[in-house]
Amino acid sequence: GIVFCIVGVVVMVAFFIYIAVKAPEFDIEKFNRNETTLIYDNKNELKATLGEEKREKVTYDEIPEVLINAIIATEDSRFFQHNGFDAPRFIKAAIGQVLGRGGGGASTLTMQVSKNNLTNFDVSITRKFTDIYLSIFKIEKNLSKQQIIEYYVNNPYLGNYSYGIEQASLSYFNKHAYELNLAEASLIAGLFQAPGDYDPTVNPEYAKERRETVLNLMVRHGYITKEEAEIANNISIESILNANSNSTSIYQGYIDYVVKEAIKKTGLDPYFYPMEIYTNMDTKKQEGVNNVMNEKTYTWPKNKPTLQAGVAAVESTSGKILAIGSARNRKGERVLSYATDINKQIGSTAKPLFDYGPGMEYNNWSTYTIFKDEVYSYTGGGVMKNYDFRYLGDITLRYALSDSRNVPALKAFQQVDNKKIYEFVTSLGIVPETTEGSTYLHEAHSIGAFNGSNPLTMAGAYQAFSNGGYFYEPYSINKIILRDTGETFNYSSDKTKAMSDSTAYMITDVLKDVAVQIGVRGAAGTPVALKTGTTNYDSKTSQQMGYPSSAAPDGWIVGYTPNIVMAMWTGFDTNTKGEYLTSNQMTSHRNALYRALAKAVFDRTGQDFKRPSSVISVAIEKGTNPGLLPSENTPSNMKVTELFKRGTEPTDISNAYISLENVTGLTSNYADGKITLTWNNVEIKTLNKGEEERFGNFGYKIFVDGKYVGFTKNITVLE
Repeated sequence: GIVFCIVGVVVMVAFFIYIAVKAPEFDIEKFNRNETTLIYDNKNELKATLGEEKREKVTYDEIPEVLINAIIATEDSRFFQHNGFDAPRFIKAAIGQVLGRGGGGASTLTMQVSKNNLTNFDVSITRKFTDIYLSIFKIEKNLSKQQIIEYYVNNPYLGNYSYGIEQASLSYFNKHAYELNLAEASLIAGLFQAPGDYDPTVNPEYAKERRETVLNLMVRHGYITKEEAEIANNISIESILNANSNSTSIYQGYIDYVVKEAIKKTGLDPYFYPMEIYTNMDTKKQEGVNNVMNEKTYTWPKNKPTLQAGVAAVESTSGKILAIGSARNRKGERVLSYATDINKQIGSTAKPLFDYGPGMEYNNWSTYTIFKDEVYSYTGGGVMKNYDFRYLGDITLRYALSDSRNVPALKAFQQVDNKKIYEFVTSLGIVPETTEGSTYLHEAHSIGAFNGSNPLTMAGAYQAFSNGGYFYEPYSINKIILRDTGETFNYSSDKTKAMSDSTAYMITDVLKDVAVQIGVRGAAGTPVALKTGTTNYDSKTSQQMGYPSSAAPDGWIVGYTPNIVMAMWTGFDTNTKGEYLTSNQMTSHRNALYRALAKAVFDRTGQDFKRPSSVISVAIEKGTNPGLLPSENTPSNMKVTELFKRGTEPTDISNAYISLENVTGLTSNYADGKITLTWNNVEIKTLNKGEEERFGNFGYKIFVDGKYVGFTKNITVLE
C-alpha cells in the first residue's frame, strides 16, 4: 500500500512537471489579438473573415454590477476567493462524471480565459490540467481579477453576430452594456456556454429557460431576492428585445461547419485564433443553393413559415463538401443547421442502405430477385403497410425499390444476416439505433424508422453507390495555416471500400428509374439516380396537434450523378397547430424543391454511370421465380432485361412457351349442323407433369375464318 502511494505521488509529480514544461508561454499579446481568420473557397478566393472587427471592448468599470453578479453566480461562484482553480468544484464535477450524474462544469472563469487565449478547445485531460497550471501560476499571477473578467466578457461569441457583452447588448437591446437591467443582464449571462442554442432572436423559448436558470443561481448565491428573480423572469423576452440585424456572410451556413471542423482538427477556435482556412466550397454551387433556400429561385408553400430544409452536396470521388444549405431564410451565426446538426427519421431512403444493398452484397441478389408483396407483419407483431395500402403479389427487386414498397423492404431486411447489415451501414458512416453494447438492428430500420440522420451524413453514405463502392468521410477544409506561427496543416479523406462495385452499380441502375419518375435531371441530361422518403406522425402527435392521419413531418431525397451526391431533408422541426403538409403535399414540395436544387448543383458531366465488368445484363422471362432464361418461343412482351452479379445469372431456359408440332391426320365431318374435327394426338417430349401444372394449359386454339371458336388440349405429355 505504501509503495503504491509513493508510486502514485511520483507519477503525479512527473505529470505536473510535464504540464509545466509543455505549457504555452504566457504572452499578454495573445489576449489582444487583432488579426482575423480568413476563409477561402475551392478556387482560393477570399470569401469571409472572422474575428475582431465585430468586437467592442469594455473596461471593468463599464460592466454593470448586475451583469458581473449574474456571470459569477452562473459560471464561477467562488471566483473572487480562489486562485484560478476551484478544488471543491473540480472534485464535485469529477465525482459526478464518474457516477454518471453530471455534476456541472469544473472550469473557473480563469481556466476559460486560458482555454480561449492560450491553449485550445481539446477536451483531453492534459489540456484541462494545462489550463489549471496556467490559471494558478501565470494568469492569476499577472492579471487582476478585474482584468480576467474583462478578457472573459470581451472575447466570446454571444449570438446574433455579436462578440463580447457590449456588442451583444447593442445587438439585442440597442443599449450599452452599462445600461443593462436584471432581466437583460441575466439573459446575456446565460449566453456564454451555448450562444447558438440560447440566442433569443432564434430560440426565445430556450433563452427564457436559460435566463430562469441564471436568475435562480443568483438567488442561491445571495445576489438577488426570490421576489426580484420572479419579477425579472415574468418580463417576456419579446418585450425587451430590440434586436439589430448585424451583417453576416452570405456563406454563413457553410462557414459554421468550417468553424466546427477547424476546432475539431486543431483544437483552436477560428473566431479567437487567426488562421487562413482553405475550404472545398464551390462558390457557384453554394450561391445556387442559397438562392433556393432564400426563396429567390423556388416558391415555397404558402402559409407554412416553420417549414424548413437542409441540404448537403459532396463530391463523390473525394468526400469534399461542395455546398451546404443550412436552413430556409437562415439567420445567425453558429446556429442550428438542418444540413449537419439534426437527426430525423430517414424514411424510405433507408431501403438501399439497410435492405437491398446488403442483400446484393451478401446474398447475391439481382435486380430481378422476386419478393412477394402481401399482408405481412413484423416479427414482434404489427402489420406492415405499403404507402398505397395495396399488395401486388410477386414483384422484382427493381420494382419493389423503385416503387418504395414497404413489405418487400421488411422481407429483404429479414433475409440478410443482421450483423452484416450493421457492418454495411456503419461502413458508410451511418449511426443506427441499437441497444447499448449491441449491434442488433430492430426491424423498423428497414423503412428508416430509427433515431435518424442528417443530410450531410446521408450524402456521405450514398457516395459509395455513385463511385463504385467507396466511402470518404465528408470534409470541408483542405488546408489550415496558423497566421501567428505559419504552421500549415493539409487535409484529405481516406478512401475505404464499403461495398462491391456490382452492388453499387445495380442499386444505381434501379435508382435511375426513380429520378426519371419525379423529373430530376442533371445539367444537359446528365443521368441522376435518387431515392425518396417521407415519414408519418405518430397517432398521439396527430391527435394532440389536430393533424390528419396523412400529415407528413419529413421529406427526403438523396440523389447523385457520377461525381456529386446531394442529400436534402425538408419538413417541420417543431409541431405547430394547423401547420402541416399532407403526404401528397409533402411529396409535391419535396420533389419540386429538389429539382430546383439539382439545377444549381448537378454539373454537366457528359458521362453515364459506368457498368463494371462484375455486372452482367441478362434477358429474363417475366413471371419465372427463380428467374429463367427465355426460350426462342417466349413472346417479346414477356422478356425483361435485368442485372446480375457475374457468375450468379440464371442458365436454365424456361419451358413456359413451347412450339407444338403441326397436327397430322386432320379430318372433318359435318352432321346435324355441326362440324367435328379429328387429328392425330401430339406428343410433347420436353414437358413433364410438374411443368404443365406450373405453366398452365398447352394445346391448340381453333379459328374459323379468323374467328376464335375454342381451345383443345388433345396432347400427350410424356413423363
